[in-house]
Amino acid sequence: MMRKRAVPIAGAVLVAAMLATPAAAKGRPTAEDFGNNLSQPSMYVLGEGVTAIPSTAPQPRVACDGAPHAPGTDGVPATTDGYWLQKTAATWGGTCVTASQATVRVDWGDNLMGDTALKAGKVIRVEVGLEALTTSGGDLTPADAIGYTIVNLSEEGVPDRLAVYGTADTVGSPSPVMVWDHDADLTIATLADDGSVSASFTTVATAEVNSTGKIVYGFNWGQKGDFPPAGDYVITFTVSDDTTIACVVGWDPDTMDRHDHSVSLDITLSASAGGGSHAR
Repeated sequence: MMRKRAVPIAGAVLVAAMLATPAAAKGRPTAEDFGNNLSQPSMYVLGEGVTAIPSTAPQPRVACDGAPHAPGTDGVPATTDGYWLQKTAATWGGTCVTASQATVRVDWGDNLMGDTALKAGKVIRVEVGLEALTTSGGDLTPADAIGYTIVNLSEEGVPDRLAVYGTADTVGSPSPVMVWDHDADLTIATLADDGSVSASFTTVATAEVNSTGKIVYGFNWGQKGDFPPAGDYVITFTVSDDTTIACVVGWDPDTMDRHDHSVSLDITLSASAGGGSHAR
């Protein structure tokens, strides 16, 4: 399949000002509502004339008001080891803003980009991150702001889903600003040898705040009794007209395509347990 090469980046993006306002934490949730704090800097692209973060977006546990909110300012003390933990009563947040537009670079999940073969017949995790870009000296560069570094506090070998994550109030600045777009979609289609696609399905791309405290779009492709079979596929991630995709991390013109509001990645699911790159 012919893939288009990246074109030179041009134009500018106006990143909303990171306003210096007093920190304030909202009321503590009940135990069953505890989630991950939005520890990394974030930008919510809401579109023109929209100011409130919709319920479909990952919700910050403190106000998204342009300011960072340090751990401990909510009155919850650190553990005896000096950490504030995710999924507890402790609330904090990196710099968070809302915006009507943004320019971003796309970062596909490590499992989709690595050299380890993707295996058919199991759930495939599809993740996409959007990192805000800003203009510096006429060039687009990664935007950054104050966030709080999250570390894995569990012993080696503990599965990630069971691991404990927390922060020691370590300011991770400059930290990349992660973007949520109000109208993102994900499409997965079968890719034939002649480059044609078929049997595609499209779903709303939902985002979450992961254990490290950043916004990531995630989708579990396949389920018991309906796992994706071996073959070649193209994954396409589409954003609204309010978000412009300028570039892709790890750009490969042979397996990727990019347009102003969409990116695609070709992958191969192997029927064997053999290693090697899964890129077509």
